[in-house]
Amino acid sequence: MSTKNRDALSPDEIYCLDAQEGLKRLPDATVDCVVTSPPYWATRDYDLPMSSWPDGSRSALGLETNFEDYIEHLCGVFDEIRRVLKPTGTVWVNLGDTYHNATKWTRLDESPQTIAGGNNRGFKTGRRMDQGLPEKCLTLVPGRFAIEMIRRGWILRNDIVWHKPNHMPSSVKDRLTCSWEHLFLFVKGPKYYFDLDAVRVPHRSVGAKLVRPGKHARKRPSPHIIGVRQCPNLGDPQAAHPLGKNPADYWSMSSETRTLGAVIGERGAVKVPGGAGWTGHMPGGMARIVRELDPRWLSPNGKNPSDVWPIGTQPSSLGHFAMFPEKLVERPILAGCPAKVCKRCGTPRLTRRVFRYPEPARDSLKTGDVPARTAKESVRMILGCKCKHGFEPGIVLDPFMGTGTTAVVAKKLGRRFIGFELSAQYVKVARKRLEHTEFGSCLKKAPPLGTAD
Repeated sequence: MSTKNRDALSPDEIYCLDAQEGLKRLPDATVDCVVTSPPYWATRDYDLPMSSWPDGSRSALGLETNFEDYIEHLCGVFDEIRRVLKPTGTVWVNLGDTYHNATKWTRLDESPQTIAGGNNRGFKTGRRMDQGLPEKCLTLVPGRFAIEMIRRGWILRNDIVWHKPNHMPSSVKDRLTCSWEHLFLFVKGPKYYFDLDAVRVPHRSVGAKLVRPGKHARKRPSPHIIGVRQCPNLGDPQAAHPLGKNPADYWSMSSETRTLGAVIGERGAVKVPGGAGWTGHMPGGMARIVRELDPRWLSPNGKNPSDVWPIGTQPSSLGHFAMFPEKLVERPILAGCPAKVCKRCGTPRLTRRVFRYPEPARDSLKTGDVPARTAKESVRMILGCKCKHGFEPGIVLDPFMGTGTTAVVAKKLGRRFIGFELSAQYVKVARKRLEHTEFGSCLKKAPPLGTAD
Protein backbone atom coordinates (compact mmCIF):
# COMPACT_ATOMS: atom_id res chain seq x y z
CA MET A 1 0.00 0.00 0.00
CA SER A 2 1.49 3.31 -1.04
CA THR A 3 1.92 6.23 1.33
CA LYS A 4 -0.39 8.30 -0.84
CA ASN A 5 -3.24 5.84 -0.43
CA ARG A 6 -2.70 5.60 3.29
CA ASP A 7 -2.86 9.37 3.63
CA ALA A 8 -6.18 9.43 1.74
CA LEU A 9 -8.12 8.96 5.00
CA SER A 10 -8.54 12.12 7.02
CA PRO A 11 -9.81 12.54 10.61
CA ASP A 12 -13.36 13.50 11.61
CA GLU A 13 -14.94 11.11 9.13
CA ILE A 14 -16.66 7.71 9.21
CA TYR A 15 -15.79 5.52 6.24
CA CYS A 16 -17.94 2.71 4.85
CA LEU A 17 -15.04 0.26 4.83
CA ASP A 18 -14.14 -3.10 6.28
CA ALA A 19 -11.92 -2.69 9.36
CA GLN A 20 -9.05 -4.58 7.72
CA GLU A 21 -9.17 -2.46 4.57
CA GLY A 22 -9.56 0.82 6.45
CA LEU A 23 -6.67 0.16 8.83
CA LYS A 24 -4.32 -0.61 5.93
CA ARG A 25 -4.95 2.89 4.60
CA LEU A 26 -3.77 4.57 7.80
CA PRO A 27 -0.11 5.54 8.35
CA ASP A 28 1.94 4.06 11.17
CA ALA A 29 1.63 5.51 14.69
CA THR A 30 -1.09 8.08 13.97
CA VAL A 31 -3.88 7.06 16.37
CA ASP A 32 -3.87 8.13 20.02
CA CYS A 33 -6.71 6.00 21.39
CA VAL A 34 -8.99 3.15 20.29
CA VAL A 35 -12.45 2.69 21.81
CA THR A 36 -14.54 -0.03 20.24
CA SER A 37 -17.03 -2.82 20.74
CA PRO A 38 -16.58 -5.47 18.02
CA PRO A 39 -19.41 -7.85 17.07
CA TYR A 40 -19.72 -10.57 19.70
CA TRP A 41 -19.29 -14.16 18.60
CA ALA A 42 -22.44 -16.14 17.64
CA THR A 43 -24.79 -13.49 18.96
CA ARG A 44 -26.21 -11.37 16.14
CA ASP A 45 -26.28 -11.25 12.37
CA TYR A 46 -26.13 -7.63 11.21
CA ASP A 47 -26.62 -8.65 7.58
CA LEU A 48 -23.15 -7.34 6.63
CA PRO A 49 -21.07 -8.40 3.63
CA MET A 50 -18.64 -11.24 4.24
CA SER A 51 -15.03 -10.34 4.91
CA SER A 52 -12.02 -12.19 3.48
CA TRP A 53 -9.57 -13.26 6.17
CA PRO A 54 -5.85 -14.09 5.95
CA ASP A 55 -6.58 -17.78 6.70
CA GLY A 56 -8.57 -18.02 3.45
CA SER A 57 -12.03 -18.10 5.05
CA ARG A 58 -14.92 -15.77 4.29
CA SER A 59 -17.43 -14.72 6.92
CA ALA A 60 -18.79 -11.70 8.73
CA LEU A 61 -16.93 -11.10 11.98
CA GLY A 62 -18.83 -12.86 14.77
CA LEU A 63 -20.49 -15.44 12.52
CA GLU A 64 -17.59 -17.88 12.34
CA THR A 65 -18.51 -21.52 12.97
CA ASN A 66 -16.15 -21.74 15.97
CA PHE A 67 -14.78 -19.25 18.44
CA GLU A 68 -11.14 -20.10 17.66
CA ASP A 69 -11.55 -18.60 14.18
CA TYR A 70 -13.39 -15.60 15.65
CA ILE A 71 -10.55 -14.86 18.07
CA GLU A 72 -7.96 -15.33 15.32
CA HIS A 73 -9.79 -12.90 13.02
CA LEU A 74 -10.42 -10.33 15.77
CA CYS A 75 -6.82 -10.42 17.01
CA GLY A 76 -5.67 -10.06 13.39
CA VAL A 77 -7.56 -6.76 13.24
CA PHE A 78 -5.85 -5.65 16.45
CA ASP A 79 -2.45 -6.59 14.99
CA GLU A 80 -3.09 -3.88 12.40
CA ILE A 81 -4.36 -1.54 15.12
CA ARG A 82 -1.05 -2.05 16.90
CA ARG A 83 0.72 -0.67 13.82
CA VAL A 84 -1.39 2.51 13.55
CA LEU A 85 -1.43 3.13 17.33
CA LYS A 86 1.14 5.50 18.80
CA PRO A 87 3.56 4.04 21.39
CA THR A 88 1.71 6.13 24.01
CA GLY A 89 -1.74 5.00 22.84
CA THR A 90 -4.41 3.03 24.70
CA VAL A 91 -6.96 0.49 23.44
CA TRP A 92 -10.34 -0.04 25.14
CA VAL A 93 -12.36 -3.08 24.02
CA ASN A 94 -15.88 -3.90 25.17
CA LEU A 95 -16.62 -7.61 24.65
CA GLY A 96 -19.38 -9.91 25.87
CA ASP A 97 -19.67 -13.66 26.26
CA THR A 98 -22.13 -16.34 25.19
CA TYR A 99 -23.13 -19.85 26.23
CA HIS A 100 -22.21 -23.03 24.38
CA ASN A 101 -25.19 -24.77 22.84
CA ALA A 102 -24.29 -27.04 19.95
CA THR A 103 -27.62 -28.77 19.48
CA LYS A 104 -30.35 -26.16 19.87
CA TRP A 105 -30.32 -22.50 18.97
CA THR A 106 -33.84 -22.19 17.68
CA ARG A 107 -36.69 -24.63 17.09
CA LEU A 108 -35.93 -24.51 13.37
CA ASP A 109 -32.61 -24.77 11.54
CA GLU A 110 -33.04 -21.15 10.44
CA SER A 111 -35.62 -18.82 11.93
CA PRO A 112 -35.88 -15.15 12.92
CA GLN A 113 -34.52 -14.41 16.35
CA THR A 114 -36.78 -12.14 18.39
CA ILE A 115 -37.11 -10.76 21.88
CA ALA A 116 -40.87 -10.46 21.91
CA GLY A 117 -43.74 -10.28 19.50
CA GLY A 118 -43.48 -7.27 17.21
CA ASN A 119 -39.83 -6.69 18.12
CA ASN A 120 -38.05 -8.71 15.44
CA ARG A 121 -34.32 -8.06 15.47
CA GLY A 122 -34.14 -9.02 11.81
CA PHE A 123 -31.37 -11.59 12.10
CA LYS A 124 -31.20 -15.37 12.09
CA THR A 125 -29.38 -17.95 14.14
CA GLY A 126 -28.91 -21.57 13.22
CA ARG A 127 -27.24 -24.68 14.57
CA ARG A 128 -23.59 -24.31 15.44
CA MET A 129 -20.68 -26.69 15.41
CA ASP A 130 -19.81 -28.45 18.67
CA GLN A 131 -17.05 -26.35 20.30
CA GLY A 132 -15.80 -29.18 22.49
CA LEU A 133 -17.35 -27.64 25.60
CA PRO A 134 -20.08 -29.01 27.87
CA GLU A 135 -23.58 -27.96 26.97
CA LYS A 136 -24.76 -24.72 28.65
CA CYS A 137 -21.15 -23.78 29.49
CA LEU A 138 -19.86 -20.23 29.10
CA THR A 139 -17.48 -20.10 26.13
CA LEU A 140 -15.23 -17.54 27.88
CA VAL A 141 -14.56 -15.74 24.60
CA PRO A 142 -13.51 -12.45 26.31
CA GLY A 143 -10.93 -14.27 28.43
CA ARG A 144 -9.61 -16.24 25.47
CA PHE A 145 -9.36 -13.03 23.46
CA ALA A 146 -7.43 -11.27 26.26
CA ILE A 147 -4.98 -14.18 26.59
CA GLU A 148 -4.35 -14.23 22.83
CA MET A 149 -3.81 -10.46 22.82
CA ILE A 150 -1.21 -10.82 25.59
CA ARG A 151 0.46 -13.62 23.64
CA ARG A 152 0.76 -11.25 20.68
CA GLY A 153 2.57 -8.63 22.76
CA TRP A 154 -0.18 -6.44 24.22
CA ILE A 155 -0.14 -5.44 27.89
CA LEU A 156 -3.49 -5.86 29.66
CA ARG A 157 -3.75 -3.09 32.25
CA ASN A 158 -7.36 -3.48 33.35
CA ASP A 159 -10.26 -5.89 33.00
CA ILE A 160 -13.05 -3.44 33.80
CA VAL A 161 -16.51 -4.63 34.80
CA TRP A 162 -19.26 -2.76 32.99
CA HIS A 163 -22.14 -3.35 35.38
CA LYS A 164 -25.60 -2.65 33.93
CA PRO A 165 -27.96 -1.60 36.74
CA ASN A 166 -30.87 -1.69 34.27
CA HIS A 167 -29.93 -5.03 32.71
CA MET A 168 -32.53 -7.10 30.90
CA PRO A 169 -34.41 -9.59 33.08
CA SER A 170 -33.93 -13.29 32.39
CA SER A 171 -36.34 -16.22 32.51
CA VAL A 172 -33.58 -18.80 32.98
CA LYS A 173 -34.06 -20.87 36.14
CA ASP A 174 -30.76 -22.67 36.70
CA ARG A 175 -28.26 -19.77 36.74
CA LEU A 176 -28.09 -16.05 37.54
CA THR A 177 -29.03 -13.23 35.21
CA CYS A 178 -26.13 -11.78 33.21
CA SER A 179 -25.68 -8.14 34.22
CA TRP A 180 -22.12 -7.16 33.28
CA GLU A 181 -19.60 -7.25 30.44
CA HIS A 182 -15.85 -6.85 30.04
CA LEU A 183 -14.08 -3.62 29.09
CA PHE A 184 -10.39 -4.38 28.50
CA LEU A 185 -7.65 -1.74 28.59
CA PHE A 186 -4.62 -2.71 26.46
CA VAL A 187 -1.41 -0.77 25.86
CA LYS A 188 1.69 -1.35 23.72
CA GLY A 189 4.32 -0.57 26.35
CA PRO A 190 4.83 0.30 30.02
CA LYS A 191 4.79 4.07 29.37
CA TYR A 192 1.62 5.44 27.83
CA TYR A 193 -0.80 8.37 28.03
CA PHE A 194 -3.27 8.11 30.92
CA ASP A 195 -4.88 11.23 32.41
CA LEU A 196 -6.14 10.06 35.79
CA ASP A 197 -7.10 13.57 36.93
CA ALA A 198 -9.62 13.81 34.07
CA VAL A 199 -11.63 10.84 35.36
CA ARG A 200 -11.34 11.11 39.12
CA VAL A 201 -14.58 10.74 41.06
CA PRO A 202 -15.68 12.56 44.24
CA HIS A 203 -14.66 11.15 47.59
CA ARG A 204 -17.37 9.50 49.65
CA SER A 205 -16.94 11.85 52.59
CA VAL A 206 -17.24 15.63 52.78
CA GLY A 207 -15.31 17.28 55.60
CA ALA A 208 -15.83 15.27 58.78
CA LYS A 209 -19.18 13.87 57.68
CA LEU A 210 -19.23 10.28 56.44
CA VAL A 211 -21.69 9.55 53.65
CA ARG A 212 -22.75 5.98 54.19
CA PRO A 213 -23.83 3.88 51.19
CA GLY A 214 -27.57 3.77 50.74
CA LYS A 215 -28.30 6.67 53.06
CA HIS A 216 -29.66 8.87 50.29
CA ALA A 217 -31.04 6.08 48.14
CA ARG A 218 -34.27 6.99 46.43
CA LYS A 219 -37.29 4.95 47.34
CA ARG A 220 -39.47 3.49 44.64
CA PRO A 221 -42.61 5.62 44.24
CA SER A 222 -45.89 4.11 45.24
CA PRO A 223 -47.76 2.53 42.30
CA HIS A 224 -50.95 4.18 43.58
CA ILE A 225 -49.69 7.70 42.83
CA ILE A 226 -51.35 9.09 39.72
CA GLY A 227 -48.93 9.74 36.89
CA VAL A 228 -46.18 7.40 38.12
CA ARG A 229 -44.88 5.12 35.39
CA GLN A 230 -45.75 1.54 36.26
CA CYS A 231 -44.44 -1.81 35.13
CA PRO A 232 -46.36 -3.59 32.35
CA ASN A 233 -49.31 -5.62 33.61
CA LEU A 234 -48.83 -4.38 37.15
CA GLY A 235 -51.14 -6.35 39.42
CA ASP A 236 -51.32 -9.32 37.12
CA PRO A 237 -50.48 -12.43 39.18
CA GLN A 238 -48.25 -13.63 36.34
CA ALA A 239 -46.45 -10.31 35.85
CA ALA A 240 -43.77 -11.09 38.46
CA HIS A 241 -42.63 -14.09 40.45
CA PRO A 242 -44.06 -13.95 44.00
CA LEU A 243 -40.64 -14.79 45.46
CA GLY A 244 -38.83 -12.06 43.53
CA LYS A 245 -36.66 -11.76 40.44
CA ASN A 246 -33.57 -13.70 39.43
CA PRO A 247 -30.55 -12.01 41.08
CA ALA A 248 -27.84 -10.72 38.77
CA ASP A 249 -24.32 -12.11 38.56
CA TYR A 250 -22.84 -8.92 40.03
CA TRP A 251 -23.03 -8.69 43.84
CA SER A 252 -22.13 -5.48 45.66
CA MET A 253 -21.49 -6.33 49.32
CA SER A 254 -19.48 -3.85 51.37
CA SER A 255 -18.07 -5.31 54.59
CA GLU A 256 -16.53 -2.07 55.80
CA THR A 257 -16.72 1.66 55.10
CA ARG A 258 -13.49 3.53 54.41
CA THR A 259 -13.05 7.14 55.48
CA LEU A 260 -10.16 9.50 54.94
CA GLY A 261 -7.52 7.85 57.05
CA ALA A 262 -9.51 5.27 59.02
CA VAL A 263 -11.66 2.23 58.35
CA ILE A 264 -14.94 1.79 60.18
CA GLY A 265 -15.73 -1.91 60.34
CA GLU A 266 -18.52 -3.89 61.92
CA ARG A 267 -20.13 -2.53 65.11
CA GLY A 268 -18.32 0.77 64.66
CA ALA A 269 -14.84 -0.66 65.25
CA VAL A 270 -12.15 1.71 63.96
CA LYS A 271 -8.88 0.60 62.35
CA VAL A 272 -6.45 3.51 62.41
CA PRO A 273 -3.44 4.06 60.13
CA GLY A 274 -0.44 2.26 61.55
CA GLY A 275 -2.56 0.39 64.09
CA ALA A 276 -3.72 -3.20 64.37
CA GLY A 277 -5.49 -4.43 61.27
CA TRP A 278 -4.21 -1.61 59.09
CA THR A 279 -2.42 -2.71 55.93
CA GLY A 280 -1.22 0.72 54.79
CA HIS A 281 1.96 2.53 55.73
CA MET A 282 2.44 6.07 56.97
CA PRO A 283 5.67 7.97 57.58
CA GLY A 284 6.79 7.53 61.17
CA GLY A 285 5.27 4.09 61.69
CA MET A 286 3.33 5.01 64.85
CA ALA A 287 -0.35 4.32 65.37
CA ARG A 288 -2.39 7.47 64.97
CA ILE A 289 -5.89 8.66 64.31
CA VAL A 290 -6.13 10.96 61.35
CA ARG A 291 -9.35 12.89 61.07
CA GLU A 292 -11.22 13.26 57.83
CA LEU A 293 -10.20 16.88 57.49
CA ASP A 294 -6.57 15.82 57.03
CA PRO A 295 -6.04 16.34 53.26
CA ARG A 296 -2.90 14.22 53.03
CA TRP A 297 -5.04 11.12 52.56
CA LEU A 298 -6.77 12.38 49.42
CA SER A 299 -6.17 14.05 46.12
CA PRO A 300 -8.07 17.35 45.94
CA ASN A 301 -9.16 16.30 42.43
CA GLY A 302 -10.98 13.21 43.70
CA LYS A 303 -10.17 9.52 44.00
CA ASN A 304 -9.05 6.95 41.44
CA PRO A 305 -12.14 5.26 39.94
CA SER A 306 -12.43 1.55 40.56
CA ASP A 307 -12.57 -1.08 37.81
CA VAL A 308 -16.32 -1.57 38.31
CA TRP A 309 -18.39 0.95 36.35
CA PRO A 310 -22.15 0.93 37.03
CA ILE A 311 -23.53 2.49 33.84
CA GLY A 312 -27.02 1.78 32.59
CA THR A 313 -27.70 0.80 29.01
CA GLN A 314 -28.94 3.58 26.75
CA PRO A 315 -32.19 3.11 24.80
CA SER A 316 -32.13 3.97 21.12
CA SER A 317 -34.46 4.06 18.15
CA LEU A 318 -31.65 4.05 15.57
CA GLY A 319 -32.12 0.43 14.51
CA HIS A 320 -28.92 -0.90 16.14
CA PHE A 321 -29.53 -3.48 18.86
CA ALA A 322 -26.09 -3.51 20.47
CA MET A 323 -25.22 0.16 21.03
CA PHE A 324 -23.05 0.85 24.02
CA PRO A 325 -24.02 3.95 26.05
CA GLU A 326 -22.23 7.26 25.63
CA LYS A 327 -21.22 7.32 29.31
CA LEU A 328 -19.28 4.09 28.80
CA VAL A 329 -17.20 5.84 26.11
CA GLU A 330 -16.62 9.13 27.95
CA ARG A 331 -14.23 7.89 30.61
CA PRO A 332 -11.91 5.94 28.21
CA ILE A 333 -11.62 8.97 25.91
CA LEU A 334 -11.02 11.41 28.76
CA ALA A 335 -8.36 9.16 30.29
CA GLY A 336 -6.82 7.65 27.16
CA CYS A 337 -7.00 10.26 24.39
CA PRO A 338 -4.99 13.49 24.83
CA ALA A 339 -6.69 16.83 24.29
CA LYS A 340 -3.37 18.17 22.98
CA VAL A 341 -0.84 16.48 20.70
CA CYS A 342 2.10 18.17 18.96
CA LYS A 343 1.28 19.15 15.38
CA ARG A 344 4.80 18.25 14.31
CA CYS A 345 5.78 15.02 16.09
CA GLY A 346 2.39 13.89 17.44
CA THR A 347 3.62 13.53 21.04
CA PRO A 348 0.77 13.94 23.54
CA ARG A 349 1.01 16.60 26.22
CA LEU A 350 0.21 15.47 29.75
CA THR A 351 0.67 17.48 32.94
CA ARG A 352 -0.25 16.51 36.47
CA ARG A 353 -1.15 18.73 39.38
CA VAL A 354 0.87 17.87 42.47
CA PHE A 355 -0.25 18.98 45.94
CA ARG A 356 2.06 19.11 48.93
CA TYR A 357 0.99 19.82 52.48
CA PRO A 358 3.20 20.97 55.37
CA GLU A 359 3.65 18.37 58.08
CA PRO A 360 1.56 19.04 61.22
CA ALA A 361 3.06 19.16 64.69
CA ARG A 362 3.78 15.78 66.30
CA ASP A 363 1.54 16.62 69.26
CA SER A 364 -1.45 17.02 66.96
CA LEU A 365 -0.71 13.64 65.35
CA LYS A 366 -0.76 11.90 68.73
CA THR A 367 -4.04 13.46 69.78
CA GLY A 368 -5.68 13.27 66.38
CA ASP A 369 -6.26 17.04 66.36
CA VAL A 370 -5.01 17.70 62.82
CA PRO A 371 -6.02 21.14 61.53
CA ALA A 372 -6.78 21.83 57.89
CA ARG A 373 -3.84 23.23 55.98
CA THR A 374 -3.34 25.01 52.67
CA ALA A 375 -1.76 22.92 49.93
CA LYS A 376 1.15 24.04 47.80
CA GLU A 377 0.29 23.24 44.20
CA SER A 378 2.78 22.58 41.41
CA VAL A 379 2.50 21.25 37.85
CA ARG A 380 4.59 18.29 36.73
CA MET A 381 5.18 17.43 33.06
CA ILE A 382 4.55 13.72 32.43
CA LEU A 383 4.62 13.68 28.61
CA GLY A 384 5.57 16.37 26.12
CA CYS A 385 8.04 17.55 23.51
CA LYS A 386 10.16 20.63 22.68
CA CYS A 387 8.93 21.20 19.12
CA LYS A 388 6.94 24.40 19.86
CA HIS A 389 4.81 23.95 16.74
CA GLY A 390 1.45 24.17 18.49
CA PHE A 391 -1.08 21.50 19.40
CA GLU A 392 -4.16 19.80 18.00
CA PRO A 393 -6.65 17.32 19.52
CA GLY A 394 -5.79 13.63 19.66
CA ILE A 395 -7.46 11.04 17.40
CA VAL A 396 -9.88 8.35 18.60
CA LEU A 397 -10.33 5.32 16.35
CA ASP A 398 -13.27 2.91 16.27
CA PRO A 399 -12.87 0.18 13.62
CA PHE A 400 -16.39 -1.13 14.34
CA MET A 401 -18.22 2.18 14.51
CA GLY A 402 -21.85 1.06 14.24
CA THR A 403 -24.11 4.08 14.58
CA GLY A 404 -21.30 6.40 15.66
CA THR A 405 -21.39 6.54 19.46
CA THR A 406 -17.59 6.71 19.78
CA ALA A 407 -17.41 9.51 17.19
CA VAL A 408 -20.22 11.48 18.84
CA VAL A 409 -18.59 11.32 22.28
CA ALA A 410 -15.15 12.14 20.84
CA LYS A 411 -16.56 15.24 19.14
CA LYS A 412 -18.36 16.34 22.31
CA LEU A 413 -15.10 16.01 24.25
CA GLY A 414 -13.13 18.04 21.71
CA ARG A 415 -11.20 15.14 20.15
CA ARG A 416 -10.83 14.09 16.54
CA PHE A 417 -12.01 10.67 15.35
CA ILE A 418 -11.80 8.10 12.56
CA GLY A 419 -14.32 5.30 12.13
CA PHE A 420 -14.90 2.28 9.88
CA GLU A 421 -18.27 0.60 9.40
CA LEU A 422 -19.38 -1.93 6.77
CA SER A 423 -23.08 -1.10 6.94
CA ALA A 424 -23.96 1.83 4.69
CA GLN A 425 -27.17 2.28 6.69
CA TYR A 426 -25.28 2.64 9.98
CA VAL A 427 -22.79 5.04 8.41
CA LYS A 428 -25.67 7.23 7.27
CA VAL A 429 -27.15 7.22 10.78
CA ALA A 430 -23.77 8.00 12.36
CA ARG A 431 -23.13 10.94 10.05
CA LYS A 432 -26.56 12.33 10.80
CA ARG A 433 -25.87 12.10 14.55
CA LEU A 434 -22.58 13.95 14.07
CA GLU A 435 -24.33 16.77 12.24
CA HIS A 436 -26.30 17.49 15.41
CA THR A 437 -23.26 17.24 17.71
CA GLU A 438 -21.36 20.36 18.70
CA PHE A 439 -17.57 20.09 18.94
CA GLY A 440 -16.40 20.38 22.54
CA SER A 441 -19.94 20.69 23.92
CA CYS A 442 -19.12 18.48 26.92
CA LEU A 443 -16.16 20.69 27.84
CA LYS A 444 -18.41 23.63 28.66
CA LYS A 445 -19.47 21.84 31.81
CA ALA A 446 -18.06 18.98 33.84
CA PRO A 447 -18.57 15.84 31.69
CA PRO A 448 -20.72 13.16 33.33
CA LEU A 449 -18.75 10.15 34.46
CA GLY A 450 -21.60 7.84 35.37
CA THR A 451 -22.58 6.63 38.80
CA ALA A 452 -20.00 7.07 41.53
CA ASP A 453 -18.07 3.92 42.38
